[in-house]
Amino acid sequence: MDLKLNLIEGVAFDMDGLIFDTEELARKAFFVAVDAFKIEVEADYYKRFVGNSQPVCDQLMYDRFGKDFDTDGFRRHWWQHVGELFAADGVEFKPGFHELFELIEQQKLPIALVTTSSHSTVLRNFRHWDYPERFSTLVTWDRGLPSKPAPDKYLAAANDLSVNINNMIVLEDSNTGMQAAINAKSKAVMIPDLVEPVAEVEAAAFGIFNDLIEVRHWLESALGDSYVRKQL
Repeated sequence: MDLKLNLIEGVAFDMDGLIFDTEELARKAFFVAVDAFKIEVEADYYKRFVGNSQPVCDQLMYDRFGKDFDTDGFRRHWWQHVGELFAADGVEFKPGFHELFELIEQQKLPIALVTTSSHSTVLRNFRHWDYPERFSTLVTWDRGLPSKPAPDKYLAAANDLSVNINNMIVLEDSNTGMQAAINAKSKAVMIPDLVEPVAEVEAAAFGIFNDLIEVRHWLESALGDSYVRKQL
């Protein structure tokens, strides 16, 4: 994939499904809650929830099961089991993350973490690792900004990093996250996890890769070319 970069000023990472294999863990826990609530959904129903905020997920449940559905109870059961799975097995980093992060650090580019999860969840996921201190900024749910696909979180990240959003690479795994990055007018790059890019995302994406290993090879090649100039 030949994607030329005229200027790179910073990089922003999503977290769930991109850095960590949390979406698969959440999917397993979701179907535990489905069984507990004795409801029936098709096998790929969970994909509708990937990358979406709590209100959007709640509405999906109301649309499917009626306005009186106990979304709070369902969510509690769902995330209780997520916690149990995490405590039992932890959560795995996606292949290539460590090497990609180190490459970006070596280039002295500021790095943002932009997630719909809370700050406490970020710290839980990165337990035993110092990445929360190595990110230049953390834009989490606690900031109170509109959820993806609104561009606000990525615009806030660019502001925190003091970079031009047009020159910030955003790495996302979901269509909702990609729409946020595209709406922010960043260089939106998708690494699909549980869902494939929809047509409008595929058309507007700066790039689409199979994994973070491919992203590292691409970025390493681009950073070595003479047309790339970063602002330090």
